[in-house]
Amino acid sequence: MARKSLTLDSVDNARDSKMLNNFTGGLNVVLTNDLLGDNEALIRKNWGQDELGALKKVNGYTVKNATLMHASPIHGLFRVYKSSGSDELLAICNGAMYFSDNEGTTWTAATNGGSLSTSDFFTGINYNNLFFFTSPTDNLKHYTPSTDTVAAATDTPTVGCKILLKRADRRMIALVNGTNGSTLYSSKVDPTGAAADDWSATGDAGSIAIDGVKSDPLTAGITLGTYDLIFKDATAFKVWDYPTTKAVRIIGSPGCVAPYSVAQGGGYIFSLAQDAVWLWDGVSFTKISEPIRSIIAGITSTYIKNAFGVYRNGFYLLFYTPTGQTTNTKCLIYDVKYSNPYDNKCIWYERDDLAMNCPLVLSGTGDSNEIYGGDAPSTGFVYRLDNGTTDNTGNITAVYQTKYFDMKLSNVVKRFSKLYIEYYNTSGTFTVNWYVNRGSATGSYTITGTGGSAIDIQTLPDTAVGTDFSVKITHVGNSTAPVIRSIEINYELLYQQ
Repeated sequence: MARKSLTLDSVDNARDSKMLNNFTGGLNVVLTNDLLGDNEALIRKNWGQDELGALKKVNGYTVKNATLMHASPIHGLFRVYKSSGSDELLAICNGAMYFSDNEGTTWTAATNGGSLSTSDFFTGINYNNLFFFTSPTDNLKHYTPSTDTVAAATDTPTVGCKILLKRADRRMIALVNGTNGSTLYSSKVDPTGAAADDWSATGDAGSIAIDGVKSDPLTAGITLGTYDLIFKDATAFKVWDYPTTKAVRIIGSPGCVAPYSVAQGGGYIFSLAQDAVWLWDGVSFTKISEPIRSIIAGITSTYIKNAFGVYRNGFYLLFYTPTGQTTNTKCLIYDVKYSNPYDNKCIWYERDDLAMNCPLVLSGTGDSNEIYGGDAPSTGFVYRLDNGTTDNTGNITAVYQTKYFDMKLSNVVKRFSKLYIEYYNTSGTFTVNWYVNRGSATGSYTITGTGGSAIDIQTLPDTAVGTDFSVKITHVGNSTAPVIRSIEINYELLYQQ
């Protein structure tokens, strides 16, 4: 039976408590405090959640290569799968292709792999024991893993393109170029492997100017089996039936301004438009970033095109460049599994200190669904993400702040007497900050328990008096991820203002 809410009409100087044991609301930096759900957060950095809705600190990341490739950012990171069953990693750094036969521990420059663009990002696909890759500056090239050699493709699209995709029918498509911007190119279909080297108009290769030659340029795309989803800046199209290619505009589609933000997983397609992150479910587009609208609005317009998105294990990760920066230094995480965008439940949190380009999920035969990323700063390193308990040996700082609770009695002054925090911790400390009257009175203390599961009980000082109350919990440490299972706020009603 639900407990009756306290009111001044029914009790005098009554005591009660507020229990928080579900933190699945996620970060919300848009709504006013009074409209926030009890399980939504003013700040949520580096705190994920477990299957019971408790806060659980994120995993860290570890560097793979002890020696940098070059003091430059990573502009391409790929997995090469070979018919022999072995595989390699490829990286593009400072205009050169590098390969690794030991999961990124050491990198070697590929033969003839230099003289690539130092400003472009690259995309690529595996095709019959070759790896084809492209950028607007370099057009189509391929890497041969048996000889670790880079060469220009025998035949290429008419102009260099930013995005290279492979369809289920083994046809290649290339898009996003600076010359014929609305044109989508498609290669020949050939099961022997010649298709990726045949982009001529003969046979069943071809091209289509979507919405006309002089219309807005294409910006991004992804293949979905029976059709391809192709974006422009402010709209999207279904494209199919190559080489007599058909394209139909999707009514109400938002477009995409970040070509590398497009990712598929959980039955959805995710993409970043100018104003929001959107989800495509095969029928319609749904906006999923309303709780973090101001963060999306703060992505630097000059660099929004460099944002990267990736789906893995029920999460969509978006790496982006915030205001005042020139490289990707931030990451937002959308919890696909526990969100329900059709009911306006969109769970986001920030993953701080994750300055990465070119996220790569290793999901082929012999892989274990690992996720890698390349340095966005000019350091030339590759990292394994979601791995370990440190951020490359450094402590991970996790911060969570609740909304301000007035206990549905906004005009009643209260004495906030105790805090109960149920947690799991093996290393590091919790710093607990409390705030009364939107921060006009504050205090803090630390919890140093490291024996596993425990409940900390703290009596608050007499200054914890006001109409509303918020708690911020910060954990700094580098061991097994701590968990916050519940927060209970004890209070007493004093008088009405």
